[in-house]
Amino acid sequence: MALQYDYTALDTKGWDNDQHNVAANFVWTMMSIDMQKVTPENVDEIIFRIEFLQRLNLGPYTKRFPLLEIKAQVRGMVGYKTNVKQEPRYKFIRRWVKVAEQELQEFLDLK
Repeated sequence: MALQYDYTALDTKGWDNDQHNVAANFVWTMMSIDMQKVTPENVDEIIFRIEFLQRLNLGPYTKRFPLLEIKAQVRGMVGYKTNVKQEPRYKFIRRWVKVAEQELQEFLDLK
């Protein structure tokens, strides 16, 4: 199934090309955190998951972003939708802790 996103519910008046690109690429963030949509009710969960990955150095971005920037970005995406399969927090954490465990084991095996 192709990865899909929809941000037509967002107020994009006055957005420049970079802001549209950020919104278009936010689907990859949503995929890495196993979340399907951004709603007022799940904003805090999305922020938690992004920060969780950053603290494991497995963040969805190529560099670490300050928490205030993440909060602003996520709150600005309320209404964003994807076809990503939503997973509960425990499954999300389990998946990424397994990745961290595997990376550590591979590192130790090289030593």
